[in-house]
Amino acid sequence: MLRGGGGCYKHAFSSCWCMCCYSRCCAVAAAATSTRSHRVGACVVTVDAARSRRLLQARVLIVLMRVLLQSMLRGGGGCYKHAFYGIESHRCMEATPSLACANKCVFCWRHHTNPVGTEWRWLMDEPEFILQGALDNHCKMIKEFRGVPGVLPGRLIEGATPQHCALSLVGEPIMYPRIRKFVQLLHSRHISTFLVTNAQFPDAIRSIDPVTQLYVSVDASSKETLKKVDRPLFRDFWQRFLDSLQALADKRQRTVFRLTIVKSWNADEIQGYADLVEIGKPEFIEIKATRSRVTAR
Repeated sequence: MLRGGGGCYKHAFSSCWCMCCYSRCCAVAAAATSTRSHRVGACVVTVDAARSRRLLQARVLIVLMRVLLQSMLRGGGGCYKHAFYGIESHRCMEATPSLACANKCVFCWRHHTNPVGTEWRWLMDEPEFILQGALDNHCKMIKEFRGVPGVLPGRLIEGATPQHCALSLVGEPIMYPRIRKFVQLLHSRHISTFLVTNAQFPDAIRSIDPVTQLYVSVDASSKETLKKVDRPLFRDFWQRFLDSLQALADKRQRTVFRLTIVKSWNADEIQGYADLVEIGKPEFIEIKATRSRVTAR
């Protein structure tokens, strides 16, 4: 699993994350069968037992163990952020201050178990609480590699002091009402920030303080395709999308277009993507592909 392969039967049957998630598997197995409320990240949502498994995972997924973390701890390579930007995987936190999102993308890896909405309507954790939880979980994850064959002691020491935070993982981080304060807290600890937004909140893009690198997800180049792929909740989703790209162009900081290309869904609009680049004027363009198998519930 740590090398990008398959896991045990719990991963095949229940999508549990092996090794890094053995405690999560135990928590899922102990979950009651009645309807209940769970605190997940910065949200509290009410779910029934059939959906509690993934939400319980989300509760502790404030820090995600990357596939290449163990490789970096052993002196090997890291994820693409290491190759492109020099960010070391063992010193990088993958976190989200919000599980909620305004889209229901067909390729969403959370299988639409996270809450959705066009505005914040959940209980909110304070940014100090979320940051401390992210730091504690990151250090706990690093400590679990003590004694693992090949892990370098020096890398373990480095990993205990994260230097970067990727605000993505799941949901729409810019939707969190205190996202500005959260980013400020990270920067005060000399932790750089990559923030990914789905281009449905242009006002929030304009008002947020500069982050180290600001991403906008560009999943289609036409109104029709965006509606089909992202399935946005806003009725004026296309204008919001265009306004977000313009807001990106107006930001005086490093910006990125992240294109998620899915065969037979949005891979045939090359000129359209080029036109959007002229609007947003990003400094970087990242293209990632996903399987043609998507979830369209």
